[in-house]
Amino acid sequence: MNWNKFFTGTPDHGDHANEDETETEDDEDITDSNGTVSTDRKPHFLGMQFHKFSRNDVLQRCLNLAFLIINVTAFLAGIVGVVISIWTLTDNRIMSRLIGQRLFITTLLFIGIIVSLVSLLGIVGLLRKRRKFLNIYALCFLGFLCTIFISSIMSFWIFEEIIKRIQEEMSTSIDSYHSSVWSREAWDNTHRYLKCCGMKSAKDWANYHVDIPKSCCSRFIEECLLMTEAVAYKPGCLKNAVLLWKSYMHTISIAILMLFVILLMTFLLTICILARMRKQD
Repeated sequence: MNWNKFFTGTPDHGDHANEDETETEDDEDITDSNGTVSTDRKPHFLGMQFHKFSRNDVLQRCLNLAFLIINVTAFLAGIVGVVISIWTLTDNRIMSRLIGQRLFITTLLFIGIIVSLVSLLGIVGLLRKRRKFLNIYALCFLGFLCTIFISSIMSFWIFEEIIKRIQEEMSTSIDSYHSSVWSREAWDNTHRYLKCCGMKSAKDWANYHVDIPKSCCSRFIEECLLMTEAVAYKPGCLKNAVLLWKSYMHTISIAILMLFVILLMTFLLTICILARMRKQD
């Protein structure tokens, strides 16, 4: 009923029919709106709305998460390696030895810089969805895999070259023990660190007409006021250096094997992410 027409006195012709028609139309609209609402409605539980993810979405999220975890870990490890390498290179007590520490630390510094930069490139490429960055990232990892494979084949030759270099440094520096400050510090630190004396034995100092250094003392200081072969370390520094490098090589071999597996998994993970990006385009 139209109350405006009722108070003004205008006749109400066909109001009931109009009301019936409007009611039926309203009912139809309500049912239609209810139908649309029911189709658009999503399940709720305790005020929380649940979204239905397909298997592809879940797999994509897992791939991205695994990729980010690996690269963030690699980036932090690279930064730590760079910091430790710089700190070691600036420490004269560690670097002034005749066992090739500088080569090992410099290699660690170089690897740390490359790993941190490449990992950062992969993180930026994934977050920004830049396929060019990820392509460069995949090529870098392929180069790492090839480098590790070639290095593993040449590991015996590299080990022999390191030992030859240590032997050459020992033979050239033993004659200049008193004339060169670096040679004296290097030999003293090597004697104390490896608990050795001379290249093969304490007799090497006599062959070069050099007195046996005090750093060769294997007993109390009072007994080493007059240095002789009896109070000096028995093993030679070259033998102990070779044993030390062999222990290093075992550790490095295990680390390289684990690194190869991680690099291979990361490379395959990158290929999968790039393939899914191409499908989405």
